[in-house]
Amino acid sequence: MRQRSGLQQQCRHMLTHRVPAYFCGNNYDCFKCPFDQMLEDQFELFAPPIRPQLQEVFGIAVPTSAYLHKGHTWTALENGGRLRIGLDDFSQRVLGPADEVQLPKVGEVFSQNAKGMALARQGHKAGVMAPVDGIIEAVNPEVRKHPQVIHDYPYEEGWLFVVTPTQLKPNLEKLLFGEKNLAWITYEAHNLLGLLASTGGVTLPDG
Repeated sequence: MRQRSGLQQQCRHMLTHRVPAYFCGNNYDCFKCPFDQMLEDQFELFAPPIRPQLQEVFGIAVPTSAYLHKGHTWTALENGGRLRIGLDDFSQRVLGPADEVQLPKVGEVFSQNAKGMALARQGHKAGVMAPVDGIIEAVNPEVRKHPQVIHDYPYEEGWLFVVTPTQLKPNLEKLLFGEKNLAWITYEAHNLLGLLASTGGVTLPDG
């Protein structure tokens, strides 16, 4: 391919139909090509995350290989020092499928423990706290169009956004991980069961 010249040196992303038209100006030395790196970064940002290791507590899927915030968001470390963030299964069991999700915009600054997003269902809104400090790099377009995906696949296609952290180490020290995640969700589940028992048993609209 390096023996080609001019418009015959089509970019490898053009040859694989990833982009409609682009021509190589780096003699196929993709490692030095900013366009190639931009596409690879975009692919990583919007690809579904690797499913974390999960264990069940009262039928609730709990991640043990991702960090948990007590506001029921999860955080996973990714390439380039970025963090991918979503809502945990416990929150989705309690709240049910959202009608709408309100997410921050790309470029916004996020602060740990501050309300930076919200779920709306049947006219009611639930604010969600940010698990870390950082800058929003990407927002999942699918959850804006189909909020149900957060409920159905909270640790996979239902991720919310990707963040470049600004206080990574001190933030992670304040989050839960591994066995602590299981203990926390067990505690939350017991609290929920106690609340339901004290009200004589409540059936939520989705059962």
